[in-house]
Amino acid sequence: MFKTFFPIGSVKSIVILVICIWVISCGGVSPPQGGSGELKINWKFPNNISCADAGVVVIGLEVYDKGGSLEYENNFSCDYMGVTITNFIPDTYDVVLMGYGTNGEIRYSGSSSVDVNGRVVLIELEYVLSDITFSWAFESPSNTDCVQAGVSKIGIKIINADGTIEFDEVVKCSDKGGTITAFAPKKRYLIQLTGYDVAGVALYFAEVEKTLNFGENNLGVIVLKRVYTKAIFSVGWTFAPDNKNCNEVGVVNVRLIFSAPSGGAVFLDKTISCVPQQYMNQDLSEGVYSFIMYGIDIGGNITYSSSQRNVELRKGNNDLGIIVLNKRE
Repeated sequence: MFKTFFPIGSVKSIVILVICIWVISCGGVSPPQGGSGELKINWKFPNNISCADAGVVVIGLEVYDKGGSLEYENNFSCDYMGVTITNFIPDTYDVVLMGYGTNGEIRYSGSSSVDVNGRVVLIELEYVLSDITFSWAFESPSNTDCVQAGVSKIGIKIINADGTIEFDEVVKCSDKGGTITAFAPKKRYLIQLTGYDVAGVALYFAEVEKTLNFGENNLGVIVLKRVYTKAIFSVGWTFAPDNKNCNEVGVVNVRLIFSAPSGGAVFLDKTISCVPQQYMNQDLSEGVYSFIMYGIDIGGNITYSSSQRNVELRKGNNDLGIIVLNKRE
């Protein structure tokens, strides 16, 4: 079924497709011969919205006799808002209306009993699909701003309970949200949002499950969380004894080494200024490393070192705490 994304604040416009089966007199079942009666049917949408606002271009009309046999069917422009059908034998008939969207999907339906040569019957059409409405924000201090989050596009993917992807589009982050139309009601869906930067790198992600009711399903604000493809670690240091600082022990640089626990391969070997006694890095993948730090004086000599230990880094933030470096003998 065709799905459409409407950004927040946009007008849901419908492009009318000229398809023969949706035009008057393109065919259908003719009423019984010899009848002279009329069926008068009007239709309306909830809250008296227009055909365009309902997303309906064609009304399909079916007429059944008391035994349930199809006596007549045809299609009419929705904008007529009513029709009179002639040549019926006097009786009471069941009339079923279906409102079709531009891609042939049934969006609205309604039914009523109608007497031949009786009063005009007004059938109120009810929405038979589900729409999903949501906005997005980011797990950041501002919690709302695309620019501050570094996000240019939002990928929207909606998957049904069978695992079939029913909607998959990328929209502007600046849309801030919107409505996606025409899902099957009473079904469970997985809604996935991915925030991409200008280079197409996924920075944020969120996932929501929802069993849809008829009509609009407002999910509110979906907060996307940061996606980490690397292990980010932060570390601080001090010097024994008594938590001395860099100046007090004459250390100008520190060297951090992350290697394989079994020895051999070195994955990170970084020498940085001892001040301000803290450092953050995101060059390593998740895994287990052997970690050691050295303190280096102005002459390039290693004067302090930490004990060597194994650390496990996971995707996202890893706080290694404060490392104590001891004087080398």
